[in-house]
Amino acid sequence: MTLNELREKYEAVNIEIIDLFGKLRKVTLPISYCNENVFKQGIGFDASNFGYAEVTSSDLVIVPDLERTWKDPFSQYPTRNLLGTIHHFPHDTNPEPFPFDPGILLRNALTLLRHHKIAYNYMILPELEFHIFEEFDFSLDAMSPYVDIRGNERSINQSKGYHIARPDDQTYEIRSEVVHRIEECGIPVKYHHHEVGLPGQQEIELDFLPAEKAADAILITKMMVHNITANQGLVSTFMPKPMYGSPGNGMHMHMFLSDEDNRSIFFSKEHPLHLSKTALNFMGGILKHLGAIMAFSNPSTNSYKRLIQGFEAPSSKSFAKSNRNAAIRIPAYTSLEETRFEYRTGDATCNPYLTITALLLAGIDGVLHSVDPYNDDQIEKDKGVPNDLFSAFHELKKDQEFLKPIFTEEFITMWIDRKTKEALIPMNYPNPAEFDAYANY
Repeated sequence: MTLNELREKYEAVNIEIIDLFGKLRKVTLPISYCNENVFKQGIGFDASNFGYAEVTSSDLVIVPDLERTWKDPFSQYPTRNLLGTIHHFPHDTNPEPFPFDPGILLRNALTLLRHHKIAYNYMILPELEFHIFEEFDFSLDAMSPYVDIRGNERSINQSKGYHIARPDDQTYEIRSEVVHRIEECGIPVKYHHHEVGLPGQQEIELDFLPAEKAADAILITKMMVHNITANQGLVSTFMPKPMYGSPGNGMHMHMFLSDEDNRSIFFSKEHPLHLSKTALNFMGGILKHLGAIMAFSNPSTNSYKRLIQGFEAPSSKSFAKSNRNAAIRIPAYTSLEETRFEYRTGDATCNPYLTITALLLAGIDGVLHSVDPYNDDQIEKDKGVPNDLFSAFHELKKDQEFLKPIFTEEFITMWIDRKTKEALIPMNYPNPAEFDAYANY
């Protein structure tokens, strides 16, 4: 889309950007203010509120990208959404790409993949799980903290809601509207269905996209879910574990490396799992660096409440065919052109650009160093995986060399510091289970 087309068809433009933690932020421009100079120089914002900078050095700009755009379906007036990239002014002249922008980091990792002549592209298929509730209220008041969740779906078949049909599935129309809206944005969808958890657990599975577009699609899908449920007087959440004793919400990512014709280079006719040496080494790199990756793919205290046995959630450095308890699953049903594997550990509290970048860098490291996923010594399976966020940060501090071609030490330190401050708040709050265990001591 061109600037002239924007000016002819729309009354406003939402310029959207992702903050450090993976949330969409936006600034709205009336179309009368949109001109070539504004789109070249960008729109200023306070980066300290986005997690990127300290208050004393927080003047950055968002430069809109006319290639990453979709119509806003929720605005009263014709409005276009444009994703942007972050720029700064290190030399007080023209804006230059900001080195901590997550989208730029992912772009640089893809350049590294091609530089090593491993593959042309990194293809991702995201599965997004979430809950829709009638109400979802909470209070942090020190004298009366509470969480109140209400859902209108009745428990059937011992709370097994996987693929239930109407009338038991009360959320079919909402998922259908989400899919309709995101397909209007050019995002391909494989299917949607009710998930296992009752009340209200959902899944929307997108189709394969190049890594950058997949990260964009995750953001747009989450935005659509939140807006459409709110318009229905309901509330949605992508929290990994909103309810005790019920299945949690992951964000599984199917992946393969492709050649310039978009064919998977993960296929091998000879291997029992039909995986090539590149695929096995790429997988080996992810398993080897799994703890450090989880500091990005599972970046909330709530993430680790999901990763427990019994709910098809991975809790070990493992891979297997058709096994949903493994950190990496090799699907039994794939075409040869899309031979792939699935990373099952992550969840949607992550910044998708940072998570995809970390996975890619780990895979590149695995290919360059021929990491064998069958070799327990290389993977160090006996060490297991982090069981809380601070353990993941500890792993990231120890194991970060594989990230260094793209992530600077300054960025990694900033990430740990910012997320630690965020994590200390929920960690320090007493919860009902602690009252049950300790109130009468």
